[in-house]
Amino acid sequence: MKHRLRTARVILILAASNAALAQPPEPPASAPHAKTDITVLVLHPDGRPVAGADVGAFVVHFESEAPGTLNLTLPGESPARSHRTDDSGSLTLDGQTLLPGEPGTRPSPLIALSRDRTLIGMTQVRREQLGGKITIQMARACRVTVRLKSTSMAALGRGLSWTNVYVRWDQTRPMAVFGERQVHELLLPPGEYSLVAYGTDTYNEVIKVQIAPDESERRIDLDLRADRLTHLIGKPAPELAQIKGWKSGGPVSLADLRGKVVLLDFWGYWCGPCVHAMPDLMQTHEKYKDKGLVIIAVHDDSTDSIATMDSNLARIRADLWGGNDLPFLVALDGGGEMVIPGCEEKARGATTSAYGITAFPTQVLIDRDGNVIGKRRKGNDDQLPQLLGPP
Repeated sequence: MKHRLRTARVILILAASNAALAQPPEPPASAPHAKTDITVLVLHPDGRPVAGADVGAFVVHFESEAPGTLNLTLPGESPARSHRTDDSGSLTLDGQTLLPGEPGTRPSPLIALSRDRTLIGMTQVRREQLGGKITIQMARACRVTVRLKSTSMAALGRGLSWTNVYVRWDQTRPMAVFGERQVHELLLPPGEYSLVAYGTDTYNEVIKVQIAPDESERRIDLDLRADRLTHLIGKPAPELAQIKGWKSGGPVSLADLRGKVVLLDFWGYWCGPCVHAMPDLMQTHEKYKDKGLVIIAVHDDSTDSIATMDSNLARIRADLWGGNDLPFLVALDGGGEMVIPGCEEKARGATTSAYGITAFPTQVLIDRDGNVIGKRRKGNDDQLPQLLGPP
């Protein structure tokens, strides 16, 4: 998973302890978790309770399902599932499942969908509301159809593949639809939202949407811009620029490495997916280091020195890397925050900007002639065996 994301979430559940009871202890009046439960009442637009409504904190469409299929989930449950109101339009949810983070975290959206998907209601739940009751007032659902294309990708002879559209509402992200299809459907109640759309090889496009109370359908067409790295495919790789520190060797230039296959791993010590992926990258290094592969881990310009970076990695090295250090070249990018060529987005570091990196980790392959191949694919589509031969 990257920081923007496809759909992966890292959830930390902290158990709270009560203060010591006076002696002799009194039996608890209710189950220990009851204080974190929240009772939800779902109401029809006319004020009637809605029986059989699906309730959850996140609406998601899986690409294997028919278009328009929407599922409700709670963040702390596995497998993910929705909960359904009883005949009185009510249900009780575990607040630790709804808000699994530490105290002070952002609110969670709470969404109710009628079984026929014609009505929808949304609210937000904050930690101080746990142990109480909350009402979700439903309204007529507006079906929003988002059609995606990319004129700039087509001009490069490439098409859109995996794309994602998610909803931003106040401080929350209550809804996402994603997959290989380029037409996505959402259901929204009246209100103001931002829709964020992007593809595997495109920049984000953000559009503000106002849904009126009487609106039942909305069609939105978005043209996604090919990202900087996509424009570089097949062209000479930008040289490593303004590198302010090296580790495990160096300094080197890409010109020095002509004849080798180079893998640039753009990362940061602050990026959870980046540091969790390093053991796999260490294995890749061991497999192919004698086959002509050179790995350079390019850390963005978010720290002042290699020494500071090392200090920030001390706990990670012990907990995640088995006490091992990175065995391949590490380059600390410099130059500060810079505008990415061809767009208004910024990146921290001259080299990070030159490659248009906005999501971490991103691995870029460069062939033996010094030309950009593109992002490294994992699993059965990994390009390394073809480029280097069997390990």
